[in-house]
This record gives sequence, structure tokens and C-alpha cells, in this order.
Amino acid sequence: MDNKDYSDLEVVVQSQPTMIGDEKVVVSSETDEAASGSSPITPAPAYISPISRTATSSLLSPTIHSNDEASIVNMKPAATRRKEKTILGLRRNVFLLLAALGTAMLLALVLGLAIGLTTRKNGRSAATGPKRAKQQGTGILNISSLAATNWTDSNNVGRAAVFYQDPFNALNVLLYDSLSGGWTRRNISASVMNSSFIPSLYVKPGTPLACATNGLQVNLYYIQRDNTVSEVYSPDPVGGEWVPGTLKPSINLQASNTSRLAAYWQVCPNCTDTLLLAYERDGDIQLANSTGGQWQSMPAISRNVLPGSAISMNAFTDYCHKNDAVSCGQQLTPYIS
Repeated sequence: MDNKDYSDLEVVVQSQPTMIGDEKVVVSSETDEAASGSSPITPAPAYISPISRTATSSLLSPTIHSNDEASIVNMKPAATRRKEKTILGLRRNVFLLLAALGTAMLLALVLGLAIGLTTRKNGRSAATGPKRAKQQGTGILNISSLAATNWTDSNNVGRAAVFYQDPFNALNVLLYDSLSGGWTRRNISASVMNSSFIPSLYVKPGTPLACATNGLQVNLYYIQRDNTVSEVYSPDPVGGEWVPGTLKPSINLQASNTSRLAAYWQVCPNCTDTLLLAYERDGDIQLANSTGGQWQSMPAISRNVLPGSAISMNAFTDYCHKNDAVSCGQQLTPYIS
């Protein structure tokens, strides 16, 4: 056998991926037979020492690869991507944009509702007054007072009027005539507001009522919310027209909070067409007199009465005789509880 200074074995050296810790040497199967103790046909191969990492590093120049094929000798850590903050699963800038849009839409909705309600309210206010008063009159206020009078008109038709207050505080009258035997309702508050264009009569809830007639017109008296005694009248009760009276512009009658009212119209051949109105103020029963359409205050007719005392007036006719018919009705008797 010839002496050789090299091994007959085929030596294969593979460069392993850089991710493996140690380089390995692959030899042929003949090397395994020599290791097992069998006689080698050829001289035992000389093992080649594995190439050290240091030597490899000094012999090979560093190779720069992509991120997927990075060389172990020149490996750079991959840059970590910064995690974005989220709000309710949405990126922060997206969430803020949606929140701004939602706020703008909400403000627009609130502004639209406010404008719409204001416009609607103003429209209703313009139509309130006479229009609303016409819808009133159904039913009667649970604390309403009553007043009634009767007369015979120029056509010899017997008539009667019953006054009351409806649940809306409006003044109403039920008119009866003997010709038809029926009743007709009239809304006094609506009629006064239509004829005078005043916004309201300011009727006190549960106001006392008093009425009087001379056969030609009917007068109604009530108390306003500020306890002022007021008057409305109708020159044509059957036709339904009612207008403000002359009491309040002439004199300002202030009644007690619990005052009642009474009214009487003196009608007789020799009378002066005097209308009397009684009311309570500061524990006294006061009297107002209208003669010829001119109102004036009179001295108190009773003092130190109980608050809320009932009041009534009527002509004194106990001694009326045929020979003294002219003077009948000129004497007046007030009744106070």
C-alpha cells in the first residue's frame, strides 16, 4: 500500500445554517466501520478537526442577509412595532373623530328641537285668547259659585240666566226662554275677549258671582285674581254679546280674600235706575252705587262681619199697596249672615 500523506476518505464539510450552535463534519460510512473494530481495507482516516467558530469568523467576511436570513455573526434584533393605544377597541384618533361628530350631531338636534318648540309655542300664543276661550265652557268648576236672574223681554217672552265658572275659570251663562223651553250656553269670557281684544279676564278660581238686570241688559260681577271687583254686561243676552263694564275704570273696588258679592237693580216707575253692589272689605260690608251709569263708593252698611259672610239684597215690598205702587221697590233690604 502506498504511503499517502492524505486520507482516502471523502470529507464533506457543510456550512450549517447560522441558527445551529456548532458546525458539524460529515464523513463517509467507512469511518463508521473503522470505529466498530473491523479491519479497515484502507488505512484509518485522519479525522479533520472541526473548524472553530473563531477561525470561521476570521476567515469569512460578515454577510448581511435579510431579516429572514440573518447571519448569526451579524444578527440585528428586529425593531419592535409600538402598540397603538385604543379606546373601546378603536384607534385613539378614530375614536376622537367619531366622538366629535356625535357631539356635533347631538348639539344640532338639541338646537333644532329648541327652535321648533319655541316657534310652535309662539304660534299657539298668537292663537290663544278668543280661540281657546271658545273651546272652554264644557263642564263646571268644582268650586264654582252660581248666580241667577230672570226678566221678561219686550216680546213678552220669559227669560232666565244662570251664571257659573267652567274648569278653565271662564265665565259662562245658561240662557232659558219660555218660548222654546230650552237652554243655550254662552261663553262670556270668550265674548268679552273677542269684543275688546283684552288677553284675559283674570277671573279668580271660585270667584263669587252676582248679577242683576233691568229687563234690557244683564250685568255680571266677579272678583279677579288680585281681589279687584270687576263687571261685564250684555246689551243683548240672547244674541250672546258681552263687553267690559264701566265699574273698574270708574272706581277701584278691592275686596277681602273671602268676600262675597250681591247686586240689585232698582226697577220701578219712579226709580232712578240705580244699580247697587255690595262686597266685603276689612270686616265691613261696603256698598257701591251706579246711577245713570256713574259709579261711586258709599259708606259701609255693616261692620265687623265674619270673613266670608254671605250677602244678599232685595227690594223691601212688605207694605206695598195699590195706592202706593209708585214707591214700591225704592226701599232696599240687605241680608248678611
